[in-house]
Parts: sequence; structure tokens; C-alpha cells
Amino acid sequence: MEGGVHTPLRIDLLVVKKSKDTVIDKNIARIFRSDNVMEFKSPDKSISIRDFLKVYSYTCLYAAITKNAELSDMTITLIGRRHPRKLLKYFTNERRYSVEEKQPGIYFVTGDYLPIQIIESRKLEERENLWLKSLAGGRDASF
Repeated sequence: MEGGVHTPLRIDLLVVKKSKDTVIDKNIARIFRSDNVMEFKSPDKSISIRDFLKVYSYTCLYAAITKNAELSDMTITLIGRRHPRKLLKYFTNERRYSVEEKQPGIYFVTGDYLPIQIIESRKLEERENLWLKSLAGGRDASF
């Protein structure tokens, strides 16, 4: 609600559904469970604290209104090109979560009920993540 005016929810997320017996051998999918909520930021924007809160709430809403979706089988992935300095500081200082960079550009956030990962696409290995770097606007013109 802004200035007394209700604004409708606008969801621009991707939900990747995965069966429990399927293994996705990709660095960005290591935390994936059955329902995986992903948010992509445009290349010129950083992932903000508000973005995280919005995606977290949408994930809970998705679990509440989707048949056979269980919150315990969900993950959150936030993808952006820029380093999310304020968000990572928020996780460690405000929420007291642990943040670990598992691979260049892939941060695992632990301490919440939901598995959370932050992907800084510009730091990902080009060869293994070409499609994601292209999608996020990070593909080099020389490649």
C-alpha cells in the first residue's frame, strides 16, 4: 500500500519444479528441492533487502495456495549481476545468518527455515553458466 492506495501483487518470479529423484548436476542447482523460487534482477540493479523480503513472502504464498507444494520442499534463489553488499550484510548482522561463498558468485545463506542462495552472475564461470550469464546480461561480447 503506497500513499493509501492498494497496489496488486505483481509476481515476476520463476518457479523451477524438480521431482525428488531427479539430480540436476549444475552448480546453481545444488540446493534445489521440489519447488525452487528464482528472482532475476536486471543487470543494472543490485538485489536489495526489499527484493529478498518480497521473494520470501511470495515463496510462502506459493506454498499456501499451490496444491502439493510444501514449504519444507522449497528453496529461494536470487540472481543479479552486481554484488549484493547490503543484502549480505543484512543477513549476517540483522538476521544473524551465515553466508558462505561456496563457489565464485554462489553464496549459500544458512540459518533460516528455507535454503537460500544468492548468485552474483558476473562472478560465475563462463563455460559452466553461459546461459545464465547471457540471461543476466553478463555475457562478454568477445565470447
